[in-house]
Amino acid sequence: MQRYEQRDVKSAGRRWLLWTILSVGFLGWSASYGNASESVKVGLLLPISGTAAEFGERMKQGVDLALEERGKATGKNDIEIVLRDTGDASLQRVRQLAQELVVRENVKYLAGLDTTPAVLAVADVVNQAKIPFVIFNSGTSGVTKKSPYFVRAGFTQWAISYPLGKRLGVDGKKRVVIIIHDFAPGYDAASSFSAGLTESGGAVLDTLKVPLGTSDPSSYLQRIQDVSPDAVFMFFKVGPFGVNFVRDYLGKGLRSRGIELFGTGELDETNLKAIGAGAVGIETSFVYGPDLKSAKNASFVTGLQNKYGSEFLPSPFNVQAYDGMQLVFRMIDTAGDRRAGADPIDSIRDFSWESPRGRVSIDPETREIVQRVYLRKVVDDGGRLVNRAFDDFGEIRPPVN
Repeated sequence: MQRYEQRDVKSAGRRWLLWTILSVGFLGWSASYGNASESVKVGLLLPISGTAAEFGERMKQGVDLALEERGKATGKNDIEIVLRDTGDASLQRVRQLAQELVVRENVKYLAGLDTTPAVLAVADVVNQAKIPFVIFNSGTSGVTKKSPYFVRAGFTQWAISYPLGKRLGVDGKKRVVIIIHDFAPGYDAASSFSAGLTESGGAVLDTLKVPLGTSDPSSYLQRIQDVSPDAVFMFFKVGPFGVNFVRDYLGKGLRSRGIELFGTGELDETNLKAIGAGAVGIETSFVYGPDLKSAKNASFVTGLQNKYGSEFLPSPFNVQAYDGMQLVFRMIDTAGDRRAGADPIDSIRDFSWESPRGRVSIDPETREIVQRVYLRKVVDDGGRLVNRAFDDFGEIRPPVN
């Protein structure tokens, strides 16, 4: 089990969290990441505190499991993780934390982050340092164009939204209201979904844009009720608004009136407990469900449950960070600490591996992840709410443009 030491350090008048791995020990095998003279430093930027802390913790759990498995498989003691907390930080602060990791900590690889604005905030740092950055969670299409050193381990909004829009039109839900958070990933989700819907004969009746920081969804729910569409497609930034919206949507009876609700990651396993049993039957389009039937996913779920309890259900945030570390490992195994001049980005072009979500690969041109996208439905599995995949859209390769 890995242990992290938290130390408060003052920097530029602010207090921030520095986490360094002290030791690892598991199942009779022991090693320590970061204590070996040949270790390679990897900087992580995750929201460990603040409104997205639970999602940051999920990503950290995925990193922990990946490191543990690497240690068991190889016996290598070659990676030092330095973690900075980006929870509720300004974009300027996120950029500063990335700079500290590069300049002060001399990390050779960067990974993490949970939103597109945060990823874009560090692009110039990454470009100036010429350092690979593995993006755990940022869905806006085209983000990897902002730096030749960006590679995405999560998903794009186009990949999960476009096929869902097309499916709704085919299924006869042709009159749709879109509701999104008012920022770039929301616009991307809306345009991608709308493209799929209109291609299959549907129409967007209205697009509702919710300012970031809004907590009360009541006025938007009233608008949906007034329009009375066949369905609603939602996309919200990680945080409490998505939970509030779904809970109030159900509470006001919109779904019971025949206005079906669809989304992508809003009904993450992290949120389902807060939403409650009314979520059963809601369908979403996403890249993972915890009960996908594969040997790799079974091993992944067991590994996390061994660490966090038998009731633990993995979420996509666990998977995206876990897979992100596979990319970090690939680059380290190829280019090490980069002193020899090898290009680590070249090593992940067309790289393919078996993920808990299925077979995935990295497009050599765009550095986007290529993966299967699933249509999921919330089910009650013995008292636990789970997103269960019941269909898929096949392997989705994000377009170049």
